[in-house]
Amino acid sequence: MKLKLFILLQLMYVGVIAQNRYADSLFNSLNIFNNVQYGKATNIKGAEEILLLDVFVPPTADKIRYRPLVIYVHGGGFVNNTKTSDLSTLICTTLAKKGYVTATIDYRLGIENPKSTTQYFEAMYRAQQDVKAAVRYFKRYAEDYGIDKTQIYLVGGSAGAMTVLSAVYMNDNEVPSNINTSKWGSLNGTTGNEGFSHTVAGVVNLWGALPNYKWIQQRDAPLLNIGGTDDKTVPYDSAFDYHGFKYGPKALYNYCKSIGVSTELRTFVGAGHTINKDVVRYDSAIQTITSWLYKLLPVNNQVKQPAMFKRINEKQILQPTTILTTMEKVANWQMNLWDEKGYKYHTWHWANAAGYTGYFELSKISKNTNYENRLLEIGREIDWNTGPSRFFADDYCIAQTYANLYMKYKDPKMLARFKLLADTILAQPHTESLEWKDSINYREWAWCDALFMGPTALAYFSTAIQEPKYLDLAVKLWWQTHDYLYDSSEHLYFRDQRFFTQQEKNGKKVFWSRGNGWVLAGLVRVLDNMPENYTDKPKFKSLYKEMIAKVASLQQPDGSWHTSLLDPASYPNKEISGTGFYAYAILWGLNNGMLDKATYWPIALKSWKAMMQEVKQDGMIGYIQPIGAAPDLVNEHSTEIYGIGAFLLAGTELYKYMSKQ
Repeated sequence: MKLKLFILLQLMYVGVIAQNRYADSLFNSLNIFNNVQYGKATNIKGAEEILLLDVFVPPTADKIRYRPLVIYVHGGGFVNNTKTSDLSTLICTTLAKKGYVTATIDYRLGIENPKSTTQYFEAMYRAQQDVKAAVRYFKRYAEDYGIDKTQIYLVGGSAGAMTVLSAVYMNDNEVPSNINTSKWGSLNGTTGNEGFSHTVAGVVNLWGALPNYKWIQQRDAPLLNIGGTDDKTVPYDSAFDYHGFKYGPKALYNYCKSIGVSTELRTFVGAGHTINKDVVRYDSAIQTITSWLYKLLPVNNQVKQPAMFKRINEKQILQPTTILTTMEKVANWQMNLWDEKGYKYHTWHWANAAGYTGYFELSKISKNTNYENRLLEIGREIDWNTGPSRFFADDYCIAQTYANLYMKYKDPKMLARFKLLADTILAQPHTESLEWKDSINYREWAWCDALFMGPTALAYFSTAIQEPKYLDLAVKLWWQTHDYLYDSSEHLYFRDQRFFTQQEKNGKKVFWSRGNGWVLAGLVRVLDNMPENYTDKPKFKSLYKEMIAKVASLQQPDGSWHTSLLDPASYPNKEISGTGFYAYAILWGLNNGMLDKATYWPIALKSWKAMMQEVKQDGMIGYIQPIGAAPDLVNEHSTEIYGIGAFLLAGTELYKYMSKQ
């Protein structure tokens, strides 16, 4: 994508007129790119609709490389209005002059029966698919526009607010039952730019509402609500509903406060819908948005935490006691965060489940019983259940922890529910193509991450109950995914079929670091559950050695791996989750006599040093890529539980290794 292909309105740059970026106006003029295509999708009339957006960028003289992005989504009852509405232009130009990149989008409109709640819900469903595609577009082309992909915010007015609220807070298991998903597709849609994340850093609700306030969960994105007390179109609170959308700004604010989601409410007393389109009120609302965003931006509100180790002393960091105390500090930081702010994801969610694997291994070498007790507490609270999508590997990743706990406690409750699920998985034919369409990931292991989620659950379950057929199933499905996604020339896995033909900026194939980290970590965990005489064990060992050799050759000088394995220069920072999984797999190989010490110990050591440099004094670890499916930018403030899990898995293997030296 070349920006020169777009229609460019270049206004003369006059100069900087204020100094407080993101709070005051800095620029008198902007670069504007009109009618940029971000996707296409089938509309209500059955025709393919090209979807366009306009982008407002600070002038060329602006020297900031990565800027936050604000996307505005217009209102109009899902039947009218466009991206060029007065409020769209006002918000986008005002914020862009303060230093943001901004955009306003068109999305699919249309309701045939204005009395049908179902049609309003389906209009929202289509619109939120389009919004997600727009977010993915900007993550895909972030370098071209100078955007910080971790700082994307959605602002919506009226129906646009209903759209952005649904795009951010509605999960697969919350899709209203009257929406025809067989017609309109999956929640995330296929409007465009698949393979990139659509997560955002915050949401602004301008006089909109949700059908269900419980779509918002602990640790969800922050929410600013703005509305008028005399709104007779969309409820300010929950006194009535707009075609099923019942919970307005005040109701959402109150609920967010009750569950600990960061939120604010700006009320315009006596104002109606769209705050009566009053220019003074609009200006006041935009000032509220400006102040709220300013407080959220990391550049303004995050204090740089000192590192735990001011200087990396190799002898010190390799002491088993230092390894263990560092792991405990990191694990305690995450548990304290859970206790203070609640779980960011459902406790059965794969992100947490990946973290639990590290906690379980830590519990085996630590005298602190809190780690194991926390896992037991989580299992009991959800009655040893997995996630709601039965054949979705992510949703049963947690079963590997259940199986490990069962092997210690022999409590049948721990595995009773998963046995029913495992038997159902076993009974399926598993003959579908793994082509990325028709939500195949909810039925088969069609993406490389699944090789950490699915086969490990089945393999540990097989070991726990001493029943080989579940390991056989894990192996069968592993090779099915391998045959489809493995690039035998590069010795790496594509994330999924969408990446077969994609290229990085340097022309190389796209191989995602954490994606291949999931594979290697899953591979060694499956190997851990294979008897020595198991038929496929030599084949798994051969794959392990082939991949490890390739990954080792891609290690960066600082000891880490960047988010893109073959184009690290485009993603210049280290990334801890992929690095942690690679360190774990390499150290596992050293501990199990599968790797040459002279060749691989220096690689393992460098990777541990790279991770230790990012452990803060309070135990937090940054540079962990957020949830995604492709290489992306990271920073020192980005952290996620699965990255903590990867660090703990690597640390436990290093602890074993150094204890034997």
